[in-house]
Amino acid sequence: RNDPIVSITGDSIICKYNGTTLSASGGKNYYWNTGATTSQIHVVPLSNQNYSVYTRDSAGCYSDTTSITIQVVTPQQIQITGDQNICRGDTTVLSVNNNSYSYNWNTGDTTSSILVHPPSATIYSALAMDPTNGCIATDTAIVSVNSGVNNGQICVYYIPNCTPFLVLVAKYSSGNYYLWSTGQTSTSIEVPAVPGTYSLTISNHDGCEEKHLSVTIDASICGCNAPNISGSGTICLGGSTTLTANNFANPQPIGYIW
Repeated sequence: RNDPIVSITGDSIICKYNGTTLSASGGKNYYWNTGATTSQIHVVPLSNQNYSVYTRDSAGCYSDTTSITIQVVTPQQIQITGDQNICRGDTTVLSVNNNSYSYNWNTGDTTSSILVHPPSATIYSALAMDPTNGCIATDTAIVSVNSGVNNGQICVYYIPNCTPFLVLVAKYSSGNYYLWSTGQTSTSIEVPAVPGTYSLTISNHDGCEEKHLSVTIDASICGCNAPNISGSGTICLGGSTTLTANNFANPQPIGYIW
């Protein structure tokens, strides 16, 4: 009587993290080098691995050992790139770094780059297949959306000292960075009490410029109305006249310089 002959079937080349089922035939009982004693084993090797088995038939005869080497292919990794920290209302382009792969995004897109316009923080994932071996690589990106600044206003305060000036103060519900048209970056600035227009951009800590404010200073705000001069504008040679300065600004001036 001849000894049994055992054979192994199954994939000999697999992608990393994928598994394969190896099946042995030709006998009754099977003894794998993994310790298994079934005719089939499922293995998930992370590197090239050898698996062997021998069998015993119903007559108690043993076969020689047969082996198979599983080659493990590591797919080239992909990486999603692009601006993943955007301001509310903005868009961003997410791209993967290997144009030879075929792609499937969780958005349904199948291109290597996608344009997204998330209303809030959103997860984007890409699944890529290497056409040379069918191995799959994946990557995930979270695009954060920053809400920025809101409900801002500029308040104006008149300071009537010897040299009157104005204090402009930014009132806000949120915001971290300030840039005035004067170049100053504080929440409040002092400016001369003369008519003019000042603008302010408030940005949050993520750099989202969401509030552009401006204020126009006129004579009624800054208390800098020009005085009215009354008196005769025409006199005879050698004559005289009295000129009177009247200023109805609030507050009233404390003196006049002719």
